[in-house]
Amino acid sequence: MSLKEFHPFFIFLAALFSVAFAGWVFFSGDEQMEGMVIRVSGAFSGLLGVVLAVYGVWFVRKKAPKLFV
Repeated sequence: MSLKEFHPFFIFLAALFSVAFAGWVFFSGDEQMEGMVIRVSGAFSGLLGVVLAVYGVWFVRKKAPKLFV
């Protein structure tokens, strides 16, 4: 399999882990997670997850249409 075939899978995993980290930061309920740096990291990670998901959809639709037909 080529890298072009694995690329959507890698993007999906990166988006999943980014959103999961953001969810863990904001919904853990731990008192030690009150720091501003960890909150900013969680927000950035959530935003990155959304951007990666949009990029993944764009890649599959425009660059690799023959892979999932």
